[in-house]
Amino acid sequence: MALNKSTLQFLAALSVHNNRDWFGEHREEYENAKTDFAALVQEVLQQLQGLDGSLKNLQPKDCIFRIYRDIRFSPNKLPYKDHLCAAFKRNGRHHWNEAASYYIQVQPGESFLGAGIFPENDKLKAIRQEIYYNTEQFKSVLNGLHPDFGGLNCEDMLKKAPKDFDPDFPDMELLKHKQYFVIAPISDAQLCRGDLMEFLMERYESLVEFVAFLNQAIE
Repeated sequence: MALNKSTLQFLAALSVHNNRDWFGEHREEYENAKTDFAALVQEVLQQLQGLDGSLKNLQPKDCIFRIYRDIRFSPNKLPYKDHLCAAFKRNGRHHWNEAASYYIQVQPGESFLGAGIFPENDKLKAIRQEIYYNTEQFKSVLNGLHPDFGGLNCEDMLKKAPKDFDPDFPDMELLKHKQYFVIAPISDAQLCRGDLMEFLMERYESLVEFVAFLNQAIE
């Protein structure tokens, strides 16, 4: 299984010509890219269902996001995303902050896979509590991730200890995160190679315990 180069070529062109007229003129190319990505998602989902039983009732259509942007409340009025993406989550993509999920995004030069959650306040506190009381387990889970992930994403963190937690907790950095997710890059060349599925599943397999830990915390 490999992604067609034409899918990346379409997305690259779309990023330059992000308007409805151009999109309409290249509708067939979009449909081909959409079908190509859907085939990849279907195979990834089938493999993930063998690793994570919580995904057993999902269908590919439950996972794939639309390419059309919601511009109603955004200053960015470009009508289309410049990438294709899917989230593999027990309740489907629409329940984006209710459970941790696996993720993949195809975007020329910036593709990646990953997993995690952007939790609301109650779920965030539950995750922090789980890490606080089961620190060594969580550190073991992080150590078990494929090296490409490089640890938790640190883009959005508290500067001080979160409320209701001991500021002298020795692993306080683990509790300062506002989101808990990890990502690993995928090169354009790798997306188009015949061993793409082996590449993806080697990394997804290492994420199963990470997703399970987060979901156990919020349940």
